[in-house]
Order: sequence, then C-alpha cells, then structure tokens
Amino acid sequence: MTTASNVLAIARRELGTRGRADGTSKYGAWYERAKPAPGFAAGAWCQMFLSWCANEAGIPESAFPRMAYTPYAVAWFRQRGRWGKTPKVGALVYFNFPGGDAVDHVEIVEAVRKDGSIVTIGGNVANRVTRSVRRSNIAGYGYPAYSEPEPAKAKPEPNWTEALVKKLPTLRKGDHGWHVKTLTYLLVARDFAIDTEAIDDTVFTAYHEQGVKGLQDAAGIEVDGIVGPQTWPVLLKIA
Repeated sequence: MTTASNVLAIARRELGTRGRADGTSKYGAWYERAKPAPGFAAGAWCQMFLSWCANEAGIPESAFPRMAYTPYAVAWFRQRGRWGKTPKVGALVYFNFPGGDAVDHVEIVEAVRKDGSIVTIGGNVANRVTRSVRRSNIAGYGYPAYSEPEPAKAKPEPNWTEALVKKLPTLRKGDHGWHVKTLTYLLVARDFAIDTEAIDDTVFTAYHEQGVKGLQDAAGIEVDGIVGPQTWPVLLKIA
C-alpha cells in the first residue's frame, strides 16, 4: 500500500536537486511528457515536483492531483472535501506569500513540531529541492487519499485452559516426577487402567506409554505415547 511515508522517502532522496541552467527542471520535463503539456518543462515546478513524487510512489491521480498550477490543486482538494487548516504529516501545505492574491507555492509536510511550526520539503525553493521550517503565510492543507496499511491484528489472549496446557511439560517414557504422578491417575480416571500397586506412580513406564497410546487412539490424535499439547487436553477433558 502507498502511504505518506513512501512519498516523503522519495522527496527526501531529491533534496538538493536543482533546476537546470536552461530554466527547465527534471520535474517540469516529466510533467510536459506525462500530460502532455508543451512548454511546462521550464515552468515553476513546486507543484510538479510533488506530482512527480506521487507518480514515483505509484499513487493514482484520483488520490493525489497531478497538476502544475497551485490554485487548481487547491480547488481539486476543496472539491473532494480534502482541504483544511490542520497540519498533518504527508499533507500538502499551500502558501500565500505577501504580494500575491492566490496560493503561489506548495510543499509537503514532513513533520509537525510541538511549537506549531512544520518541517517541509519543497521544490523550486531557490531553484532546488529544500527542507524548510515553516510557520507563516500558510493558506491551508490538502490531504491526499493515501492508502494506509491495516493495523496488525492483536493476537487473542489465551483462555485459561490454553494457558494451563502451555505450562504443562511434555512427558515420555523414562521421565519422573509429580507430573507423572498426575498422569498416572488421570489415565486411571479415563479408564486406561494402570496397576498402581505394581509400579512407582512417579515414573513414566511402559505401562504409562501403553495407556497414553490407547487414549490417543480413542481421541483420534497422533498415537506416539508422548504426553504433549495434544494429549494433555484429552487427559484433562478440556478438548
């Protein structure tokens, strides 16, 4: 998916790129070919720079305008209800500098600072792509329709039975301890009889293994004689 960060990454790579000596720019030349729009290669290129960045990021024109004239781009955002006064990362910020009667420059917001200023990247600033800190002469913001990635789904918390089974050890023939004693009497309770008088009920014997295999076969799970995550729930009757 294409996000604001994709466009900003492309804009950052262009920092320092200058207009050409003949008055043209790589962004104007691209725009002239793409539209086609004869003569625009030598035009003011702040809006064309951002159009180029959006094109490089693969954002469709329906989400990010491909224009050369800032007032037309502002109208595009207004018509779609995507114009406002709140700075946001990835928004296009339009300026109306003193002496003008319409928006006359555009940059993209890279960061919003706590003091109310914004960090921007813009083209055709002193004839190059530049990072600036801005806080005045702002006419408003256009918000492209970026496609943001879906948030990762939180893994569901295990229920109490799943949590219990995870804490139980895997048991096999030769193991010993209190968990084997628990196994012994669970097998008896499930009618897989073990002669508890004839064995040490804390040692996993061949009798235990035979009982576990019988339980596993009856439950339709893997028959391996090992008590693990599949077998414990059957013994505990929670599966």
